[in-house]
Amino acid sequence: MPTYLYEVLNGSVPPERFEIRQELGDLPLDCHPITNEPVRKIISSTTVSLNHTDSSEKRVLSDENIARNGFCKYEKSDGDGTFYRTAGKDGPSIIKSEQTRP
Repeated sequence: MPTYLYEVLNGSVPPERFEIRQELGDLPLDCHPITNEPVRKIISSTTVSLNHTDSSEKRVLSDENIARNGFCKYEKSDGDGTFYRTAGKDGPSIIKSEQTRP
């Protein structure tokens, strides 16, 4: 269930704000659930909690993990448009660009 932010419209400075959990289909509140003062819904950015660390990224993107999951990894060589397979066993070992310059 999402959490929504509301602001009490009683003229206080700074305005009193509170959070409340509501179903997606619920109508926005028009009064404070305890004091019955008028309120308005505040649009705010969402908070996303991810289980992400540099070490987990390195583990997931390691050559061994890429190959174990059936993928290939290619790395570009020095400016000649050639890519060499560095992980995985399927697919070509070299991919060379066929671009021509005017």
